[in-house]
Amino acid sequence: MNNSRIPILPERRRHIRFFPNQDAFAALGSEYSKVGKIVNISKGGLVFEYTAFRDTKEENVSVEIFLTTGEVHIYHVPCQVIHDEGIDCDSMQERNLKLWSSRLCNIQFTGMTKDQEREIELFISTYTRSA
Repeated sequence: MNNSRIPILPERRRHIRFFPNQDAFAALGSEYSKVGKIVNISKGGLVFEYTAFRDTKEENVSVEIFLTTGEVHIYHVPCQVIHDEGIDCDSMQERNLKLWSSRLCNIQFTGMTKDQEREIELFISTYTRSA
């Protein structure tokens, strides 16, 4: 197969992604309908992995970001769910036995206050590393 015919698409992200140095979590929605471990974060949004028994639809909501150590808790950051997808299981046996599904949720921060922007920047500079 000739790979030279596959177009190389430009990076669409405007912000550099960072990876947490320790367990950091996101809780989405007023009733924490989705809670999971942050995979990566940027000034523009984050991706987190969570486990769900059923699909829930979230659109324009808020997210809380926190560490299990209690050192950080960023409250009510307005956001929009950009993408939410299931993570493929490795084997047919895993798919058949698994009642819960692992999912990745991509969110974009929207309409943050200056204080929230500073909190996100501080979180990134203190608790993450670059790729």
